[in-house]
Amino acid sequence: MSQKLDDNLTREYFFDHANDWVRDGYDPENARVYPTPFHRARVVCRILENKSGAQKIADIGCGGGNLAIMLAERGHQVTACDRSQKMLDIANASVSNKKADVRERLEFVCADINEDMNLDKAAYDSLLAMGVIGYLPSDNVLFEIAKKALKPGGMFLVSCRNRLFNMVSFSDRTRKEIETGEALSLLEEIDRLYHPVSPNDALNLLQKIENNSRSASRLEFDHEELPQKDKDAQVDGNMAFEPRQQTPESMALTASHHGFEVVSQTGIHPHLIDPRMNRLLPSGVFNRLTEAAEVFESLPIGLIWSSVFIGAYRLQ
Repeated sequence: MSQKLDDNLTREYFFDHANDWVRDGYDPENARVYPTPFHRARVVCRILENKSGAQKIADIGCGGGNLAIMLAERGHQVTACDRSQKMLDIANASVSNKKADVRERLEFVCADINEDMNLDKAAYDSLLAMGVIGYLPSDNVLFEIAKKALKPGGMFLVSCRNRLFNMVSFSDRTRKEIETGEALSLLEEIDRLYHPVSPNDALNLLQKIENNSRSASRLEFDHEELPQKDKDAQVDGNMAFEPRQQTPESMALTASHHGFEVVSQTGIHPHLIDPRMNRLLPSGVFNRLTEAAEVFESLPIGLIWSSVFIGAYRLQ
């Protein structure tokens, strides 16, 4: 399902939709939108908490700066880069009312990943690239940047659109995988992720479903019929292009080729049901149910049902 991306089209999209992208991506209260960036940030913060002390971090493709600000608030020194000045204007506006020490730990820089990022060589403890790799011409670009910028033993965290999810989402992408003859290899990779679930993890899932069901039962449902355009809306909204996708195994191979080892691969908010149901169920039901599956996001099977995953790769 590879295709050549039009870089100008991508640039224009994120300029025209900068405010919508930041608002929708980080608002978990918006029941009609799946806030993937919010959950990516949650997982990144959790991964970095396992490393002791304040870190020097580069966040490339930082968008509206939400993750960079969260990390600065946690005591990290963050250089955040994006090629969209409009995104950086949003970021600077967001940080303007933060405490002085948080502002001092943040630097926002206008820079293009496709050109020289001009990051200090071997200077960073961690490098982040959230929601970026799919818009680049190849997966190698980010690993080359990370290899130069990270200290030995440094961590590269990158989020990917999960191609495996094409086989369980029953969407147009599923049909395309079948038409191109690549569905079988994806199913074989999925088969390798079916590992037993411990009694403790299973119990945690059931308890989370029970708690979220009680919460959902108190929602004030909007019973107004949704317009057909909303029923048919895809996760990527009005994008006129298809970002590239990866699988956990393909990313592990690319990481190894560039001298990185896999530390973890985490599914972002695994979907227990087809995400298109969010437009068909009463508002709030889908996200409450999906939230329960967070207990599986660090398990191998979580990578099957997640439309996005985060790979953590250590520079050897």
